[in-house]
Amino acid sequence: MQAPKEIAVVGKYLALAWESGEECFIEGSYLRLHSPSAEQAGEKDIFGRISGGSSESDFSKVRILDFVRIGNYALRLRFSDGHNTGIYSWEILKSLADSFESEKRA
Repeated sequence: MQAPKEIAVVGKYLALAWESGEECFIEGSYLRLHSPSAEQAGEKDIFGRISGGSSESDFSKVRILDFVRIGNYALRLRFSDGHNTGIYSWEILKSLADSFESEKRA
């Protein structure tokens, strides 16, 4: 998947503009809740069991402070609660954008 052509933090949202012309706005608290980091999601052992991870689920006050591009495949977001270990690939961001929009409409 190609990188977005534009990326910005706009208020409490991460804004992404894709080459297709599609634009996505994902709330920072939603991205924090769904961080792909082992710190948040846990780690799988060789048997597929997940250990660790955070049980915290209220990130309503958490905001995105900034981001760093990781090569041409992902972003690392830095959040107001100090979390900065999740690496969000373009595929993960697109999937989270779609699920965020679906949940907003529900």
